[in-house]
Amino acid sequence: MAKLDQFLKEAVPAVVYDESFMDVLEDHLTWFKTSSKTTTVAVTPNQADVYSFDLAGLLIALNVPLRVHWLVMRMNDYTSFCENDNTLTSLLLPDLATFDQLSQVQQATLQAQASAVQ
Repeated sequence: MAKLDQFLKEAVPAVVYDESFMDVLEDHLTWFKTSSKTTTVAVTPNQADVYSFDLAGLLIALNVPLRVHWLVMRMNDYTSFCENDNTLTSLLLPDLATFDQLSQVQQATLQAQASAVQ
């Protein structure tokens, strides 16, 4: 339970859940998948069994930051967090610095758009 409590304390910028940011990530999906900065993490057979159809739970167990869960799901060709099964052997993980840079640019863009409307 301590891991879940720790995980829930992670502050996730609101921009991460913005549909326009998800569009930006989709536009960069091929880059994220093929970048030399992308890492691959092994999933043990036990983890694949325990977290079958629970990708979010697996990502928590692997200490993947909450802010990149959606991108990890998409990088691994899932459209839902309940598509993975017990045959999963590895996951692609994005470079966090690149993700954070994109999210900061998107946040600035959204703020500028909101200011222009006022």
